[in-house]
Amino acid sequence: MSDQINLPKLKITDLRLWVHLGCSAEERSNPQAVSISAHFVFPVAPKGAYTDLISDSICYRRAVELIKEAVEGKEFNLIEHLAVRVYDALFSYINEVGYNNLKIKVVATKISPPIPGLYGGVSFSYSGKQH
Repeated sequence: MSDQINLPKLKITDLRLWVHLGCSAEERSNPQAVSISAHFVFPVAPKGAYTDLISDSICYRRAVELIKEAVEGKEFNLIEHLAVRVYDALFSYINEVGYNNLKIKVVATKISPPIPGLYGGVSFSYSGKQH
């Protein structure tokens, strides 16, 4: 998305959720903190930038609700799969509300993976077309 640096974006940054995530059943048994960010890249500014009406833009409250629905109460082996599930939920939403010309980028970060010496977490980002 670096070629889209000057395009309008709506960003949801650092939504913290507790998720059953890990390669082993033991690791998944206790929820772990995950940070999720989502970027919506518009080809042009959404109409709401000029009208000041929520109906003319993406409702980020609804997007956050959809992210939560996509991961809460579920188990994931991989951070990659979690990111794609979030992407799929957001992709469906933007098409449902008529913003099918947007690009989405989702970044999922496992904040404290159980790996000695790893302090910065592990992230996976996903953007692109529906698979």
